[in-house]
Amino acid sequence: MDRDELRQRYSKGRKNFTGLNLSGLDLCYLQMPCADLSNSNLSNTKLTSANLEVANLSRVNLENADLKWINIARANLNQANLRGVNMSSLNLGTANLEEANLEGASLFNIRLGGTNLTGANLSNTDLKRAWLNKVSLRNANLTGADLTGANLQGSDLTGANLTDAKFDGVCWLQVQIDPSLLPEKDALIWRISNQGVDNLHSIDLSNTDLRSVNLQNTDLSDTNLCKANLLFANLSGANLTGANLSSANLAQANLTNTNLTDVNLTNAQLCKTNFSSANFQNIQFNGTSFFNANLVGTINVPPSILSTSIIPLNHPDTHLLNEIRDVTEELTCRSEKDDPYEIFIWNTIDKGKFTLEKLLRAIAYLIPTSIDNLQRISPDTDKLTKAYQFLLSAIEEQLTDIELWQLETESIGDVSYARPCIVIGRTLDGDWLGVTTQVMSVLQIEINTDEKFYVNDRGAVKPENQKLISILDRVLPEANKLLPDSEATEQIIWSLAENRDDMLQNLLLSTKHFGVKDIRGGEYLFQRTDVEDNEVDRRESFATLVIDNLDDVRVYFIGGCNVDIYLLGKTKNHDWIGIQTGVTWT
Repeated sequence: MDRDELRQRYSKGRKNFTGLNLSGLDLCYLQMPCADLSNSNLSNTKLTSANLEVANLSRVNLENADLKWINIARANLNQANLRGVNMSSLNLGTANLEEANLEGASLFNIRLGGTNLTGANLSNTDLKRAWLNKVSLRNANLTGADLTGANLQGSDLTGANLTDAKFDGVCWLQVQIDPSLLPEKDALIWRISNQGVDNLHSIDLSNTDLRSVNLQNTDLSDTNLCKANLLFANLSGANLTGANLSSANLAQANLTNTNLTDVNLTNAQLCKTNFSSANFQNIQFNGTSFFNANLVGTINVPPSILSTSIIPLNHPDTHLLNEIRDVTEELTCRSEKDDPYEIFIWNTIDKGKFTLEKLLRAIAYLIPTSIDNLQRISPDTDKLTKAYQFLLSAIEEQLTDIELWQLETESIGDVSYARPCIVIGRTLDGDWLGVTTQVMSVLQIEINTDEKFYVNDRGAVKPENQKLISILDRVLPEANKLLPDSEATEQIIWSLAENRDDMLQNLLLSTKHFGVKDIRGGEYLFQRTDVEDNEVDRRESFATLVIDNLDDVRVYFIGGCNVDIYLLGKTKNHDWIGIQTGVTWT
């Protein structure tokens, strides 16, 4: 039976197609939900984008079939032969794979929530980062399977053969299994996740998945939690003195009343993390944003940390800050994302003069790095590193105090693995040079920066800097050839000025990834037209509060498609009140 005959019979109401030989046919886009293909031979068949939802595929031979984008949600694949099949990133819904043969198959990043894999053969299967939530793997053969980073939360592995299986970074929460069958570290993670452990002092828990785990009042002093996943974890009252939480995911975790003395939080993810009444004495936090973390009552907070929850005691602008916060509550900046408004204060006594560089560092969009620390996670980053090595080798004798910074924003992450770097150094005459890459062309920001925010500076025309400029003109064409073919690394540009802040602002505005406007840019936030009737008065009050009470207003637009908006204005007390939101432009 060929494709056309199969489709015609199905369109006439026939559902029974058991025992057919369809091997090697092109059945792409075939629409046969609920069909009975049990005991059929579909080996080497092309089934790209086919719809076999709720189909009976029991005992079907699918060896080497092309299942890209196929819909087999809720299908019956009992005892099916899927040996060596690539099923990466498929959503099988609650399909039945009981006693199916998946030996050597690729199930990388697959979603199998609620799926029945009882007695299945998963030997040597690639299950890295697979979503296996509430899956039955009773008596399954997992010999040699790679489950690195898989989520097994709520699954049943009773009687499963785990010989030589890899479990690095697996989520063991609520997993039914005999922990004595697991490697020592995984057995410990299972006990932490399901039974609780009081003392984890100096234990290596790096790269582990501890999401939603209860570690309340646990001794975690000097514990290595580097790159650990602690999403939603309860760490309240824990002793984390000296712990390494660098690059850990602490989003929405509870760290109230924790002792964080000497903790390394470098590059940690802290979205909506609760640090209420925690002790921040001597923490390390380069590349970490506390902007949306709760720091109410936290002690020993470094003054450079920026948070929406910190208001200096008895600050004269508290009333204005709260007025703006109250009037914007439950309002959103209308776009595809509908982001809320976040209100914060820049207290110059603690944080010093406001600059764009300080803002970007506080929100972890500008992160100190080095050539050695650039992440080599793809060919893009390797090419970027070579381009900067070539450039630095040519200009380093003309500079002192060289710094390397990495630029991170949501939009850059959307288009490239290669994060643009910024080289900053002082010239031999004491001026400032900055070198980076233009960030994007396709998702270029649609904001015309007000001319007054570009600083005219004589640094580039000084005779003392002409040798450096001539070297840049000579080597940049060669350095550009080494850049990866990426929207995030279009070409290398430079800026030179007598003042560091002026140089950096000019440089960033030239990347096409930043824009600045005066109070007129506030219309993106106020949005007083095309809104619901019940919001008109509140949005008008919001605009009035900003216009009447803040001077020297500047509105920063950061990004390309997903754009962060920061409005900063100076109060009568010479501090700055900020309003942050975001829009999606497509």
